[in-house]
Amino acid sequence: GHRWVTAAADFALQQTFEELGVTNVWTSGQFEAVVPPELWSKAEQALKGRQWSTRHEDFQEMLENDKEARRRTPYVRGMRNDTFYAAWRTYEEIEDYVDFLRTLAPADMLIEDIVAGTTYENREIRGIKVLGGADPIDPGFGVRPSFVMHGCHHSGEWITAMGMVYFIEQIITTYGIDPALTRIADEFEFDLIPIMNVDGYLFAWENDQFR
Repeated sequence: GHRWVTAAADFALQQTFEELGVTNVWTSGQFEAVVPPELWSKAEQALKGRQWSTRHEDFQEMLENDKEARRRTPYVRGMRNDTFYAAWRTYEEIEDYVDFLRTLAPADMLIEDIVAGTTYENREIRGIKVLGGADPIDPGFGVRPSFVMHGCHHSGEWITAMGMVYFIEQIITTYGIDPALTRIADEFEFDLIPIMNVDGYLFAWENDQFR
């Protein structure tokens, strides 16, 4: 019965909700709150006169749907036909899937491991470098502009990690097929990091609804 509501960014509204006892409330680009049923009438009064919307009528139902998706589509190395993206994936599953995608790269695409640094808890921030039109015996082919992309800057933004994996899959599997992706892969070096905040992502999985 917890409702997920959103409105225009308003720190005064956030303070009001916190004073009401709503603990899951934040303002980042916009105001958002998860309101327990016993506080809904007061929260609704606080929202009067404002433009707001309901993202989900029952937050727990959404979480249960996410868990059911993982039960329905467990991770299997090499899974395709969009089944990988049918559920949230763990750090280890994302790492393994990106490793699998590397095996699908054509001969004229170079893929190398990169490490962007180490986290506070001393974990490597891992990713891959992707270049199209590559000639591994020519040491000069890789001198080109670099395009850096990463997901999961904040630990709870899981969709950005999944989005990064999808981009990696597309640029590898459609190289030589999709003219636009082929052209940019030939012109740029792509440094792609699915999960930047490794510590936070692992912490979120250890302490959230999927345990």
